Amino acid sequence: METDAAPSATGAVEAPGVPSAVGRVSDEQLDHCEQLLDRVGDLPEDDPGRCRARDAVVETLLPMADGIARAFPHGRQSVDDLVQVARLGLVKAVAGFDPERGGLAGYAVPTIRGS
Repeated sequence: METDAAPSATGAVEAPGVPSAVGRVSDEQLDHCEQLLDRVGDLPEDDPGRCRARDAVVETLLPMADGIARAFPHGRQSVDDLVQVARLGLVKAVAGFDPERGGLAGYAVPTIRGS
């Protein structure tokens, strides 16, 4: 699977089209999020840990979603509206992520952009 996000010289993952100072998530944060989501698959459906883990991942990746939204041409839409839609895309990406199919950034960035 090809990824839309690439590591920068500083080790942060940057989405193309996102200003370098905004929307960055470190490799360590991204790895931690992937590990959390990988463990979620091993938990029973009714385990409250599933929700807590997904919430933690979403909270960690909010700067990435916000950065993608701010880099998007907004025309008649307010930046706040775009941020809200990007955050919903992030929640969708976290819920649909399958660690066996590739990296989280490679899945989340296009999902957020497509929202």
